[in-house]
Amino acid sequence: MKKSRIIQGILLTLCAAASGAAFFIGLADNGNPGIKNAMAAVAEEKDPIEVKVDNPIKAESLEDIIENVINFFFTVAIIICPLIIIIGGFMMVTSGGDPGKVETGKKMVYYALIGLGIVVLAKGFVLALRQILNVKKT
Repeated sequence: MKKSRIIQGILLTLCAAASGAAFFIGLADNGNPGIKNAMAAVAEEKDPIEVKVDNPIKAESLEDIIENVINFFFTVAIIICPLIIIIGGFMMVTSGGDPGKVETGKKMVYYALIGLGIVVLAKGFVLALRQILNVKKT
């Protein structure tokens, strides 16, 4: 079996596990009395109880959502990039003279640095654009 098929299988398994966990977490009432009271009111046919749902994304505007997404990708890139560079360096060191493995390690390091550069430039571009347009954070 090819490595790409194995990786695809692992990713699909992780996604399925995460969605299943999210489903079951959503079913749990998490000690929320509003859900219990609302269900009891329906069961006993009383007047319906108003249930308040908090904002799950904790963002008040589209700007906040975009900033949260950028910060998420920046954090992930800062964590993953050094790991990929270490793996690429390890692959080059342990290649045993195999030019294919050395080239693969070089490409891993090269592309990891390019990806990190793009993420850092994107973050800097947003900050520079905010500075140029005099956008104040409220």
